[in-house]
Amino acid sequence: MPSAARPFTESLVHETARAEMNARRQGTHSSLTRGEVSMTGAKAWRQKGTGRARVGALSVPHREGGGAAFGPKPRHYGFKINRKARRRALRDPLRGGRSARDGGTASGNGCTAAAGTTTGCVSTSHTASRTSSGCRWMIEKYSTTFPK
Repeated sequence: MPSAARPFTESLVHETARAEMNARRQGTHSSLTRGEVSMTGAKAWRQKGTGRARVGALSVPHREGGGAAFGPKPRHYGFKINRKARRRALRDPLRGGRSARDGGTASGNGCTAAAGTTTGCVSTSHTASRTSSGCRWMIEKYSTTFPK
């Protein structure tokens, strides 16, 4: 089946936009765990004979100055999108396809890619304001879904 006859898949475009915006997140947040806080490793006081409750380390999460139990750690938020699916998600809106809810299919919409250029397509398409990454329209559409 030629790609021009395929229906416009809004979920694929959404997933690709989400993957790109997640990949842009820094992910450098961090907190100290109970093993990383600067505290002694000794017991706070002896086990018996003080009249106080038994206690071990002072770095436990429920004590003042203790480490976080399940705090944030640096990580990468991006996830994989298959190469052909990503290409299709970036290409379909340029072809002038309407969303699947409207019953539209991805069609040429008056776009002729003569000599293999996309200049004519971009000028006739509703997505003429593209950035170098090619998805500013996706970010504008789905920006309410994701934090800045």
